[in-house]
Amino acid sequence: MARATWRHAFDRDRDFIVRRQLTIGGKTFAPGEPFDKTLVPTRRLRQLFDSHRIIYTDVPKPGNAKRSMLEPRRAPAPRHDPKPSAPPQGAEPVEIPEDWASKPFLAIKAIAKQIKPDLDAKAKKPEIVAIIEAEITRRAGGAQTGPKSPETPENRPSEGGGQPVEIPEDWRELPVEERIALAMALTGETIGTDEDAAAAIELAIESRAEMQE
Repeated sequence: MARATWRHAFDRDRDFIVRRQLTIGGKTFAPGEPFDKTLVPTRRLRQLFDSHRIIYTDVPKPGNAKRSMLEPRRAPAPRHDPKPSAPPQGAEPVEIPEDWASKPFLAIKAIAKQIKPDLDAKAKKPEIVAIIEAEITRRAGGAQTGPKSPETPENRPSEGGGQPVEIPEDWRELPVEERIALAMALTGETIGTDEDAAAAIELAIESRAEMQE
């Protein structure tokens, strides 16, 4: 009875490939290369087969087949995009002292963090100030009675005297951080780039000009 290698009986008529580098008759075969069985007699061919030096071309290595059956490919875990945290429903509004602007930076940042829990730890003062100003503006608008007109850049009040946010004529010459802070105060929204800030300021200027016509 012919010996079986990896549960397959020896059959000279089948094609073989080399498992490990093999030199036969002065010819060297690299791993995975088809083996020329005409170079050796049947007895020598069977020895090579039984010693696992050559295997059938159309039979996968059993170790790989076993691994694929026992360890099915796992589907990649779904990705969850982090969402900004929001204050719980019914929570008490954050207390904003009237003199908040004169407090130390860390105290101002703590107030902004309460208003915007997902505030970037590396946020700079202009962005932090703008967050608090936007919250003050939002509360001032919510305290009004009767129908409320849509809030637009041209009628958005400041946190102090209820006047629209002042736009200096040389706003384009302001440092980038101050320009972004100005745009956030005008819109009440978080703005991250200088390009978006410039667009928001230009829109506010155009809107105010239309209101005056």
